[in-house]
Amino acid sequence: MAGYSSYSFPAVKKQFGLKSVKGTIFDNLQPIEPSKWLVDTLEMASSMAIVSEKSRSEWIVGPIMMAIKNANKDKMNILSGENMSVSKDISLTGECDFIFVKDPYTFTVESLIFCLVEAEKHDIIGGLGQCAAQMIGARMLNEQDGINYPIIYGCVTTGSDWQFLKLENQLITLENNLRFINELPYLLGTFQRIIDAF
Repeated sequence: MAGYSSYSFPAVKKQFGLKSVKGTIFDNLQPIEPSKWLVDTLEMASSMAIVSEKSRSEWIVGPIMMAIKNANKDKMNILSGENMSVSKDISLTGECDFIFVKDPYTFTVESLIFCLVEAEKHDIIGGLGQCAAQMIGARMLNEQDGINYPIIYGCVTTGSDWQFLKLENQLITLENNLRFINELPYLLGTFQRIIDAF
């Protein structure tokens, strides 16, 4: 195998002995009103030719990540395009679209709490394996550093649709309710719940 992106969801479950369920990850979600900057930026993005993963990252996902970081300056940091290498032998290696780290002042891949995968060809299902593999990789890196977070979160997004995941022990929960870009306060509220959990 050639890294995180080579994993399908069934393959990652088999490789690492995981089970999966659909369920509610976040009860009583509190919406968070987006800043005027974010609303204006996403409105401008809607007039752009967003046809590739790169353009979605630049015009939709990136601004949302910046808004989340800005609201949580002293709580966490967000890294983009970093290599998260755990083991080439089991294909837990490769570049990550976005990862959240608990230390707000680090620029290295450590104390990982969240992995985000931008779905290729608008295929959320196709991105689940890559995301789950990155979540496993994040947990393993944390354990190597003596950090034991009981839960690692993840998300696969098309920019419009956002599928959240939770890894706890050997169980991956896929959030029943997709979040959507046109329900931005609930999307931001979901991210805030993840950050507040740590």
